[in-house]
Amino acid sequence: MAISPRTLSALSIAAIAGVLSACATESAGTAVNKGQHTLTQGQQVAVTPKLTLSFDNVNDSRCRKDMVCVWAGKIIYNFTLHGAIDETFSLSDNAPRYASPSHAGVLVTLANPGPAPLPAATDPAPVYAVTLKLGTTDAD
Repeated sequence: MAISPRTLSALSIAAIAGVLSACATESAGTAVNKGQHTLTQGQQVAVTPKLTLSFDNVNDSRCRKDMVCVWAGKIIYNFTLHGAIDETFSLSDNAPRYASPSHAGVLVTLANPGPAPLPAATDPAPVYAVTLKLGTTDAD
């Protein structure tokens, strides 16, 4: 049995469109757990039923209280979106928003931008907590 070129072409286009649609909109059809969520290092929150966000670690190079430093430093919060595709990203005061290119429509924003309190030079490393706003790239 022979398949006509026209039928084969139509089936190919339909298959390609289906694959691209599935890849491009992994989380678009699923409601995002919108709102504010406070996490400490190592904690996770569900973004959708198939996608979680973990607060991985903090890079804090800021000058501690009562110290003299050459530069002020900065604080960067590192995260991973865990789903069909794992995606790592960072947020800081200078870059407080992240729109996921792999998980369509997911937007993560620092809800408490501004520096975390500085520890004193003799204090142990603090337990960092960050409040995030989960939303979508659609009008929020």
